[in-house]
Amino acid sequence: MKQLFLKTIMATSVLAIAAGCATPTGCRDSLELARQAADERRPSADWLDSVPAHCHNPAIEAWREALRAECAGLYAFDRGMNGKPPGDQCPGEDFRSAWNLGRMLQDLNDERELSERRFADESLLSPDLRRDLRQRLRVIERDLPQIQALARIQGFLPPARIPDRPENPGIDAR
Repeated sequence: MKQLFLKTIMATSVLAIAAGCATPTGCRDSLELARQAADERRPSADWLDSVPAHCHNPAIEAWREALRAECAGLYAFDRGMNGKPPGDQCPGEDFRSAWNLGRMLQDLNDERELSERRFADESLLSPDLRRDLRQRLRVIERDLPQIQALARIQGFLPPARIPDRPENPGIDAR
């Protein structure tokens, strides 16, 4: 048992040293931010903008690795959003449910983009196909915000940004 523990520590140390050598210079703070974000279960969209561009890949990988080690739902959601299978390393219904939510959200985003591209090329669509496509886009536009809201409630997406409300002088005059 003690030998297994020591071998695990040695392997982890070697991997940490190798990872440190493969990390671009000046990314130490970004990696720490990524690990902290993982500990706090913050979605990548919530912190990745504050990381220098050349550190994005190592930071997101550090974030994913920290979440993977704990089989966090945020990790499952991220895998689903990126089209990766849930994997076998993290059993449990909560993990699978988070993955399904990420996959569903990504599938709807992909379908919306494809439908919008097809809809933009009017010459290829019959009137019936245009009608069907328009109806499907309406359904997607209705469902997508609801699924995003569910992902936000679960903590998988950052809070929605509410656009600035334009000033309306007519309201004050009433």
